[in-house]
Amino acid sequence: MWLSNTKAGSDEDTLVQLVARHAAHIPEKTAFTFLGETGAEERNVTFSELHSDAMAIAARIGQLDVFQRPVMLLFPTGEDFVRAFLGCLYAGAIPVPVPLPSGESHDFAHVRHVLSDATPACVLVDECWRGRMVTYFRTQLDADVVVSSISALAKDDSEPWVAPDIGPDVLALLQYPWAAMNPPKGVMVDHRNLLDNSALMQARWGSHEHSVHGSWLPLHHAMGLVGVVVQVLYEGSTGVLLSPRAFAERPYLWLRLIGDYGVDIAGAPNGGYEHCIERVSDHQLAGVDLSGWRVAINAAEPVREETLRRFSARFSRNGFSSQAHMPCYGLIESTLCVCACDRPKAPNVLYVDGGDLIDRKTVTPDPCGTPLVACGSVRGDPASSLDVRIVDPDSRRALGVDRVGEIWISGSSVARGYLGSHEDTSATFRAQIRGRPGTYYLRTGDLGFIHAGELFVTGRRAVSTAFSGRADTPSSTFPVGPYAALELETRCPAPATQTSASHGG
Repeated sequence: MWLSNTKAGSDEDTLVQLVARHAAHIPEKTAFTFLGETGAEERNVTFSELHSDAMAIAARIGQLDVFQRPVMLLFPTGEDFVRAFLGCLYAGAIPVPVPLPSGESHDFAHVRHVLSDATPACVLVDECWRGRMVTYFRTQLDADVVVSSISALAKDDSEPWVAPDIGPDVLALLQYPWAAMNPPKGVMVDHRNLLDNSALMQARWGSHEHSVHGSWLPLHHAMGLVGVVVQVLYEGSTGVLLSPRAFAERPYLWLRLIGDYGVDIAGAPNGGYEHCIERVSDHQLAGVDLSGWRVAINAAEPVREETLRRFSARFSRNGFSSQAHMPCYGLIESTLCVCACDRPKAPNVLYVDGGDLIDRKTVTPDPCGTPLVACGSVRGDPASSLDVRIVDPDSRRALGVDRVGEIWISGSSVARGYLGSHEDTSATFRAQIRGRPGTYYLRTGDLGFIHAGELFVTGRRAVSTAFSGRADTPSSTFPVGPYAALELETRCPAPATQTSASHGG
């Protein structure tokens, strides 16, 4: 069954089955290429190697009774993160990606919160962090949890791997948003959610087994993990990964890898494109050809019309086409992607009266008004399994076109709920539109409207809500600086001192 020829994303499939199938059918194909801090190629990993390492890691952590129990992953973005993630899936465990503390008190508070909320069976770390993390957990958190390095697990083959009994409804991921205003909730994602969302992204992006994804995104963030790593594993394609630190310091390396490796799909938050505009020189891009970059995903923070325009103008000399821009909308409660703009065409921009957005009225076109970029087609595309509605958050009645309301979502990509929080799960994942019983919707807490079959996101609800576990402001974003900074202190030999952590709250 594991090596059957069932179609990817069918009811029998899990991500583990797909990777095992790739290892059997395309064993020597490069799954991931990892680049160093200067952009030099450091390691190529094949699907066969991923499969072998995952089996070895799963056999070892399987002895810790991890089946359908959380396992915390504390790694910098890189090869060991990918190996640990897959090893957890092969063991039937639930990987919980957490950023390594950078020295900021809120980073330590985040680790402390996840450790308490998820109660992981064990913690997997990079070898050079293992001793210090053991000390940190025991002396600062009073947590008696098993901490192991991935290198030791992969090399220990004393126990053979036995495939666990997992299916599409088995949990595959526990996602905690990092930059939440309130203590974040763990979002439970199963294999069906992952594969359904991957199918949606593949259909919208037009990706395939010959696609090459190029990324600098942190792998503890859904856009890097689900949007790149899981997508590569789903498609049997290839990913070229650069560290967030390298991008923060030398953003031209991202654009160079896109040209050098023939990347056709690459994305970033809006701030990532701004970073390139401001920091990349003509000299650094001499000879770089971006004409093959056909899908430039822009997501995870508000998409700015000015950014799209400036980026296109700045890099058109290297062959970049404005039609490659693909604004998307998504959130981890829906695994990742909800919708993406049609391609190949430049994104639609609508100028509206800003007062209508604040007052949640019917949107009025205004040539001199606020520019809003469409974030995806919601025309009932058969390629999408999601139903997107605009709803009055107070009356719970569906609103018509051009009316500003809360974005509600229903479909197979919508996650199972929040870990250990039945009340919040019911309020957020089990909403019903008045007059339309029988269908449950995810309340996103985001505001927007639908115009000409496309979704426009206008911000967050101004009131304090429990929805999505995220900051309830229109400026809740994924800025380059803070997120890339999480990687700045993740080199050996040590995590930040506990002096910083003691004020975590």
